[in-house]
Parts: sequence; structure tokens; C-alpha cells
Amino acid sequence: PKQVHLVLDGNRVLASNVRLNRFDELKLGAQERIREQQVGQGVAIVVTNQRIIAYGVLSGWVAMDRVANETVQSVAAEDYAGLIVTDQRMLNFNGETGVWAEQKRRVSR
Repeated sequence: PKQVHLVLDGNRVLASNVRLNRFDELKLGAQERIREQQVGQGVAIVVTNQRIIAYGVLSGWVAMDRVANETVQSVAAEDYAGLIVTDQRMLNFNGETGVWAEQKRRVSR
């Protein structure tokens, strides 16, 4: 069953955590803007112009900085897993443990 929802409330982003019966706010920087978002059953992914941020139902918000000139190619969230593919790397997020994994992509010429 769905345990996480994203709520946009004006300039605030909140994760509605049904499992733990609470709301957790994502604090954005003054110049930070949301570019994309995806939500699974137990994970949410928010991509901004500065960071890639994931929310796990058991881990809360966990952010990674964007790489300079990085282009996000796809964002997926399903069950407790988040997957982000950029032109420079692949990232996955475990919504239960709150851990990111990163794999650099091969550069094709």
C-alpha cells in the first residue's frame, strides 16, 4: 500500500508519511527550483536545479548535490526504490535504508 505522498504547499514541499503518521518538510534554498518529482509506494524523488533529493518512508529526506552541467535523463520511483539516470551517472536510492548508490557512466565518443 502507498505510504508516501508529496504535498506542494505554496513554496513548501512536504512528504506525507502515512506509515509513521507525520509530515516531513523539505527545505529548499532561496534559488532552488523543483525540476521533476516522482513518488512510489515508500519513496519519493525530487530533482531541483541544485540537488537530487530522495525521501524514504523509514529514512526521511536524503540529498545529493547535482554535478556541474549534469543533465537528468530519467527519474523513476517504485516501491521503496528510486532510480535517477543522468548523462554522467546513475543513482539509486533505497527508501528503507536511506542509502544512495552511485555508478559513473561510460563516456561514449
